[in-house]
Amino acid sequence: MTERGSMSLEVGPLRVGDSDVFLRTDSLDFERTARSVFADLTTPDGAATPDRTVRFDATRSVGPPVTWSIRRDGEPCEMELMDEAVLVHQQWELNRLAIESQPVAIHSAAVARGSRAALLMGASHSGKTTLAGWLAVHHEMEYLTDEVAVIDDEGRVIPFPRPLGVRSDSPLARLATERAPVDSSGHVAYERLVPAGVLGARVGTRPTPVGLLVFPTYRSLAESSVQQLDHADAFERIAALTPGLGTHGRIVFDRLCRMVEDARALAVTYGDVGDAARVVSDALDRSVDT
Repeated sequence: MTERGSMSLEVGPLRVGDSDVFLRTDSLDFERTARSVFADLTTPDGAATPDRTVRFDATRSVGPPVTWSIRRDGEPCEMELMDEAVLVHQQWELNRLAIESQPVAIHSAAVARGSRAALLMGASHSGKTTLAGWLAVHHEMEYLTDEVAVIDDEGRVIPFPRPLGVRSDSPLARLATERAPVDSSGHVAYERLVPAGVLGARVGTRPTPVGLLVFPTYRSLAESSVQQLDHADAFERIAALTPGLGTHGRIVFDRLCRMVEDARALAVTYGDVGDAARVVSDALDRSVDT
C-alpha cells in the first residue's frame, strides 16, 4: 500500500449493534478496500437513529518499517500493526463493538428463512462460515452474521452482516474470486474478507427469532452425520461458546435456557458442505412450519 491521503477519508456510517460507525483513514487504498469489504454493514436508508456514534482512525506510518495504528474515539486500540493485519484487526474491533451491544453474544454464524433463524455455532475452523455462506448463496437464505451472533432480550438474532472470511481452500473461494470486486489479500495474510452480498446472498436487516441450533464440525472426506441433541447437551455446548455467561451471569443464563427450550438442536458433522446445507435447510423449514 503506497497511496496516502489525509484523515478526511471516511467510510460509513456502518451499523454495528446499537452504533453507527465511521472509519477514518489517511490511506486511499485502505479506504477503498474497507468501503468494499464492509459494504453489507452500511446503515440502511431510513434506519432508526442509533444510540451512539463511534469513530475509528486507521493511520499508516511513513516508516520504515511501515506500520498502522487503530484508535477508537481517540483511544488507542493497536498501535503497531503490519499491512496484512490492519483490516483483520479493524474487523475484530467491529466484532467487539457488536459484543458490547448486548449481554448475549455467541461465537456463531446465522442465516434466516422467513420468520426463523438458524444459529451455526462453533469455534474457529469448525466450518460454520462456509456453511453459512453456502446456505445464503445456494439455498436463498438471508445472511445475518458470522463469528458473532448477538441475541436480544426477545431471543432474536440482531443482524451484523460482517464480511465472510473465505480461505483459499473453501468451497466459496472460486465464487469469491469471480465476484469480489476488491482483492483484500494485501491486507489479510490467510483469507479474504468478502461481503456476502457480493456472493449473491440476500442480507437480512430484521431481528429474527432463533428456530434452530446447529453445531457443525467440518472433517475432510467425512461422511455427513446428524445427531439430535437434548436440552442439557445443547446448553452445555452453547454456554461454552458464550463468553458473556461468566460476566453477566443470570441474564445470559436465562436467555440461553429459553433458546435451548424453544429451538431444535443438531450436531452436524460433514465433509461435503452441500450435504450439510441440505440438512440444515430442511430442519429450518420444519421449524418455520411449526
